[in-house]
Amino acid sequence: MTSSVSEITTTKSHNTITDEEAREIVVNKIGDDNGNRIIEIDGNKIEDNGKFYYKIHAYSLSPTMIGWDENGNTHPYQQTFTYGWFYVDTIDGTIYIEETITDNNGNTQVNLIEYQ
Repeated sequence: MTSSVSEITTTKSHNTITDEEAREIVVNKIGDDNGNRIIEIDGNKIEDNGKFYYKIHAYSLSPTMIGWDENGNTHPYQQTFTYGWFYVDTIDGTIYIEETITDNNGNTQVNLIEYQ
């Protein structure tokens, strides 16, 4: 799979909104499910075709459950349920999501499309 989206570290001069403002833009758009959805910045800014984005992960956690290891010992665990990955333009705050396209030859490309 090839992707034109790459992770890079950039300087402050490439953006006009902060990462926390980008997170709030996503919260305001998709909601936080009455506090049950975790929405957080995921790593460094992303560059795609000369534009920069903050990558935001939205997910929730299951209630704590009890599992067993191979020796029969119990241990607590939680499952993660991803709602989505969002890319927020660092200049204008527009939200994008990934769209994966595979052509007739089996070549795969990842594009960012505006989130509705």
